[in-house]
Amino acid sequence: MLVAIGPLIGDGVRGFFVDNKGRRFPWGYSRGAAWSEDSILTALPEGGFTPRIPHRPVAVLIGPETKSAGEALAVALWGHGSRTFGSATAGLSGGNSVYHLPDGALLALTEVLVASREGQVVQRIEPDSSIGRARDNRRADVADEAVRAAIRCLSLQAPCS
Repeated sequence: MLVAIGPLIGDGVRGFFVDNKGRRFPWGYSRGAAWSEDSILTALPEGGFTPRIPHRPVAVLIGPETKSAGEALAVALWGHGSRTFGSATAGLSGGNSVYHLPDGALLALTEVLVASREGQVVQRIEPDSSIGRARDNRRADVADEAVRAAIRCLSLQAPCS
């Protein structure tokens, strides 16, 4: 997901993974590639693309179904003229490691948490513009209101922050 929004947010560190000893491991986007520490995770062909109109405002819709990589994506967008709309996220931002057990089963353990560029560990993300309650967020009218609020913000043609 990060490689898809990378051209909107530009090159650089977008956040950190933090382990149980407090060690921070950077992750980000550079020249068409999403990376973590010194490993390329995924890349666009030929270095990606450049938006025709750079530095456009971004509206991010979040809610209780936003979790894990979705929460990391919201963290990556912080500070880039973005604003979040909806209700609080699930609070499941983290990185998992999968272990193969002798009987063939797999065990997935959350071993790192997601942190912002400033180093703040992110658990649950509260929206900038709260629309409805978290338990109501699956209702079409509440989701539609979040979309309408995001469209109003974007129609101002200025950063939503």
